[in-house]
Amino acid sequence: MPFEQFDPNTLRLRPLSEREHDMDRSSLIYPDGPRQPFSHEALPILAKRITAAAAKGRSIIFTCGAHVLRQGNAPLLID
Repeated sequence: MPFEQFDPNTLRLRPLSEREHDMDRSSLIYPDGPRQPFSHEALPILAKRITAAAAKGRSIIFTCGAHVLRQGNAPLLID
């Protein structure tokens, strides 16, 4: 993929008490609900690699950081 390696030294960790909590139930996304359009140049590459792996009978493992779940995407990811 065309991304630079992540440098964990750039993280600024703060206690929960110092973080802004700006999400509520109105932010959740549901499979049959409206969505914002999304596009990224790497998405077609990712899709091709996933479908190629599936066609070869390989396992496909999806991982993501908590931000994806925090932003209300869990209903889209739950199988």
